[in-house]
Amino acid sequence: MRLVLPTSIRRSVEFGLTLSGLLKDQVVATLQPLGFPSITADALQTKTHQTIPLLERCLTKNIAQFWLENGLDHQYGGYRDHAMTANPNDRCIKGLVTQTRLLCFFSRLSRSTYRQASHLEADHHGYQFLIQYFWDNQEGGFVWAVDRSGAQILRSDKHLYGQAFALYTLSE
Repeated sequence: MRLVLPTSIRRSVEFGLTLSGLLKDQVVATLQPLGFPSITADALQTKTHQTIPLLERCLTKNIAQFWLENGLDHQYGGYRDHAMTANPNDRCIKGLVTQTRLLCFFSRLSRSTYRQASHLEADHHGYQFLIQYFWDNQEGGFVWAVDRSGAQILRSDKHLYGQAFALYTLSE
């Protein structure tokens, strides 16, 4: 039985595998059974070279710039989530996963070839808030949610999912 994927999924698979860093021959061998019989290593390399500049622009001009301008909570520390970006107010909570995802993003960006001083500043900004307000000094681990200022713990439970994000982020 031959697996036939919808065009949108096939494109996503092709795109993901192209950027995954696998050897060209492995990518071709993976794609051909999925409905890409005519793909060659040369065509794959051409597609990769065409796609990378687009992704770089998207990362540096759209994603990173947006979060630098809208994501840092200069009033209280840490990062503002999408709800605070759309409607800033003091009632918004700061969750562990959102804080660690943005910290991980800026940490990785700070170590990349795209780094700027502002990325490292955003990294330190989030790290200080995470350690100061999310870390439980008595029991260990990271709490699930705090208020916008970090002064009040809103959810002290410690989900494995959140702990994993925090550890992954700190390793980055």
